[in-house]
Amino acid sequence: MLVKVWPVALADNLDTLNGTQMNQLDTNVSYAIDGVNGGDYSPSAEVGIGGSGLRITNIGGTPRNVMLTSRSVQRQQPLTGGPQNAGTWRPVARHTWQNWAGSPNEVLTLCLDDLPEGNVLQSVTVRFKGAAGHVNSPIQITAPTVQVFTVDDVNSQISIGGPISDPTCALGVGAPAAYEAWHDIVVPAMAHTINAYSYRYIVEIVSEVAGGEVYITGAQICQAYTAVDCTRYTEY
Repeated sequence: MLVKVWPVALADNLDTLNGTQMNQLDTNVSYAIDGVNGGDYSPSAEVGIGGSGLRITNIGGTPRNVMLTSRSVQRQQPLTGGPQNAGTWRPVARHTWQNWAGSPNEVLTLCLDDLPEGNVLQSVTVRFKGAAGHVNSPIQITAPTVQVFTVDDVNSQISIGGPISDPTCALGVGAPAAYEAWHDIVVPAMAHTINAYSYRYIVEIVSEVAGGEVYITGAQICQAYTAVDCTRYTEY
């Protein structure tokens, strides 16, 4: 932080500034933020603002937000939502979702409610565990899938990522132990600019389907989280 060039108040006709002090004043002015023309600044330490705080207005400008250097931010999403067909998925302990009641190829829809407007959604990850009891290695089922959609004002949905099959049983090469332990199913590289005014965002998880072995009820989902490239804070 800059300090005063002259440590005490100056008095008329008594105090003078020497060349060193004038040069320091000129340097200090060059460090000031240009409130008219703007500019780029690189402080060597954190800038703290106290007192009455900071107000940023951009009434006539676009976009109306605070711009940031791009950084990837991961955030858990609440597991709000439900099955498309009643009784096929159910909430169990700690609001984990469980595929239930002998229901292969059934969809669980989760809402992505906490997405920052105007930033870029890069990936959605679902934490999944298959039910115990599969016996074949490689595992022989049709893999569960994850897909991400926007939903518009006439309730039409458009896929923006996936469907992605469970990697632990991709192409029939996975082993039951990997499928039946907690693991991630990731919808990657979406590069979708979030428009939370025009769309709702949902992720759909489709339960396993029998292949060379039977379907087993009881698969679970305990987390869903998003990765977003953040470049701005918006007004809302």
